[in-house]
Amino acid sequence: MAIVGLAGSTGLGVVDPIRELSEIASAHNIYLHVDAAFGGFVLPFLKELGYKPLDFDFRLPCVCSITVDPHKMGLAPIPAGGILFRDAKMSEAVNMKVPYLSVGETKQSTLLGTRSGASAVAVWALLMHLGRAGYAAVVERCLGLTWKLVEGIQRIDGLDVVTEPTLNVVGVKSDTVDVSLVFHELRKRGWAVSLFPNYLRIVIMPHTKPSHIKRFLEDLQRILENLRT
Repeated sequence: MAIVGLAGSTGLGVVDPIRELSEIASAHNIYLHVDAAFGGFVLPFLKELGYKPLDFDFRLPCVCSITVDPHKMGLAPIPAGGILFRDAKMSEAVNMKVPYLSVGETKQSTLLGTRSGASAVAVWALLMHLGRAGYAAVVERCLGLTWKLVEGIQRIDGLDVVTEPTLNVVGVKSDTVDVSLVFHELRKRGWAVSLFPNYLRIVIMPHTKPSHIKRFLEDLQRILENLRT
């Protein structure tokens, strides 16, 4: 058995109360894993950028492992998923002995087998090139554009955000129009957004520019006006 907490959900980028989950895990001696696949390259910078900090990592005593995907906000090429363990012994528990390689018996901790190491090298190179300051600057820019988008959405009659964003993920809802119709109109105009059952998801990635936000809001306004007529 294990407890799994989300530090940046797929749909809205919300973060579970990881500190409280850590307390529950401690009280019952249960393994706690944190899925920070998206949030792992955003949450560490919130406090220094003036946003509300959220506990999610190994500073909480019962967090045992954390999923972090460098191919998301880490800017690495796909595939570059990763998992961090508090204790190296935990990774040893999933190792398999491989006897057939020319170097003799060795261990592998994944099911990938013979694959290029290019993804790992790319992640290392990015970490060395950008460093903490570089990634903080990327996050600051993305969050700034996220809030610019939120403010623009809230000025459009009939639209609102599902919840105040924690990460650079925005959910857009409407009480006056069918959001699936809005989705299809946005796709016709070339916008890459996601359709969830009751809202649209917009992710502000590092390549997004202020001009994109401006044009998106203009298109969104026109679509709402057309759907009402």
